Amino acid sequence: MAKDTNSSDFSLGQRWLSEAEADLGIGTVTEIDFRTVHLSFPASGEQRTYARQNAPLARVKLTEGDPVENKEGRKGNILQSEERNGLMLYLVQDEEGEQWAIPETELSDNLRLNRPQDRLLASRIDKNEWFELRYQSWLKQAEEVTSPVFGLVGPRVSLIPHQLQIAS
Repeated sequence: MAKDTNSSDFSLGQRWLSEAEADLGIGTVTEIDFRTVHLSFPASGEQRTYARQNAPLARVKLTEGDPVENKEGRKGNILQSEERNGLMLYLVQDEEGEQWAIPETELSDNLRLNRPQDRLLASRIDKNEWFELRYQSWLKQAEEVTSPVFGLVGPRVSLIPHQLQIAS
């Protein structure tokens, strides 16, 4: 899957992923007005409205070799893709070698696009500062768990000498 974050070019029927809520599944643009865009996420039964200028969305553009399934459950691998009037059209080949076209409006709502390798290849990754913050947090948690006074962190006790002696 390729990433396209030019969120000012919305068209009805386009498929988008919410970067903030990836568990919603693939969303479909259902309504566009001057300032907002409305998406339906059929796999999760949710609806969302985003500001057009700063929507946390990534365009779903599948690439050659990606597995795909349409709404009727027919599966295949993408041979070629092209954009027509703002919507993607995919040429797909199934296991028997039969080729057929599938417009993005007919993509299955249950396509799995949030595998780690998909996120990495699509550049849907966090900035390095967020990684560093998470990493430092994990180090601090590990340090706390291995601390010799770990048991004294949670209880409501006054740290008086005989309690410290017993704890040690």
